[in-house]
Amino acid sequence: MAYKTIIFILLFAGTVSTGFLIKPDLNPTESAFGNGEKLVYKIFYNWNFVWLSAGEVHFEIKEEDHLYHVEVTGRTYASYEWFYKVRDKYHSYIDKQTGLPRLYIRDIQQGNYRRYEKIVFDYDKQIAYSYTGRTMTDLKLTEITLDKPYYDMVSCMYYLRSQNLPQFSKLKKTSFHLLLDDKNTSWD
Repeated sequence: MAYKTIIFILLFAGTVSTGFLIKPDLNPTESAFGNGEKLVYKIFYNWNFVWLSAGEVHFEIKEEDHLYHVEVTGRTYASYEWFYKVRDKYHSYIDKQTGLPRLYIRDIQQGNYRRYEKIVFDYDKQIAYSYTGRTMTDLKLTEITLDKPYYDMVSCMYYLRSQNLPQFSKLKKTSFHLLLDDKNTSWD
């Protein structure tokens, strides 16, 4: 289920990347995104030759001191909920200078499936504190070593959007490091 969610979000973000540095340095004045940005994607379900309008995903960026707060909300339309109901909320707090996430919250409800995840990224101590469970009330803590710049599902999209596209067209490949469900995953 988690990998379907990753693919779903990456498809709708329309991102491209060049590669990751140990300490990415983003220039906020040249950022590919900023305060007040709002994106809305409509979700469709393909039933043979019929495309049914099923829901929407909203992305919104708010500035909070030295962080960007990216809020993502996905939900099915009421007319579709007899088939499958979705109520997903994601929050990512991204450092404006480094582009690295500081806090990530995922609260998803998809049919009978429930998942809550909170990750606190402490790059100074090189540790991420991951709290996961079915709901907020039954969380388990896992400490994960941050030996590379790891991103969450939301912050990675905004980091990728800030990359140099001409350089990417030469490389045609990127390595990627993601924290999700108490695991660090790398695609090299």
